[in-house]
Amino acid sequence: MRKQRFVLCIFGVVLVCLNTFTVVKTSPTNRRISNSLQRRLKRNLTNLAKAFNLSQGFAGSPRRSKVKKYRLKDRSTALLNGLIDRSLVKAPSTNTRKVMLFSRNGYLLQISNNGFVNGTHDMSDNVWFELQSVHVGIVRIKNIKTGRYLAMEENNGRLRGHTRLSLKTLFVTHEVKTYHWYRSYTNSNWYVGIRKNGTQKPAHQTAADQKAVLFFLVPFST
Repeated sequence: MRKQRFVLCIFGVVLVCLNTFTVVKTSPTNRRISNSLQRRLKRNLTNLAKAFNLSQGFAGSPRRSKVKKYRLKDRSTALLNGLIDRSLVKAPSTNTRKVMLFSRNGYLLQISNNGFVNGTHDMSDNVWFELQSVHVGIVRIKNIKTGRYLAMEENNGRLRGHTRLSLKTLFVTHEVKTYHWYRSYTNSNWYVGIRKNGTQKPAHQTAADQKAVLFFLVPFST
């Protein structure tokens, strides 16, 4: 059965080609294949392939090659971004500052020994942080007493104190007049925020223009 289909397929291709080149031979354009005849040949071969349930590689290969090219480009871009991310996580700090983060809602950011993050009015050792710059506009926020880094969970945006460095412990920072906001490195819509009652604000409810996400840096004074 396969041999019969193959023979019929070859016979059909020969007939299509003979038919096409017969038209070309009688054409008054110096026997050149015009664009219309080329389209006709391609259309006839495509129809023949459909009739014999054959793959249409000759008709679809350019499109597949473009898709493959784009996929390879996307993969290379993703690989490059992954390398950049890993280098930022392990990057040494280029500049450090010892500060307190005073929320515009009237609370000092703190990280407890168990990693709990909230706002407080108490001047304890848990409110002192070391801002570590790892790149232009990218920082890590390390609590000096607990040794924990401020981190924002990727699944729900909760703030926690982590002992290990990761993409969760990276924040993009920006100055707004005399205040700063800190945005998650992995989610461009989530910000560090403290509500009016001192609890952390859910990240999905934050925005760059809210009072809850603005912090005044109180420098350490000896």
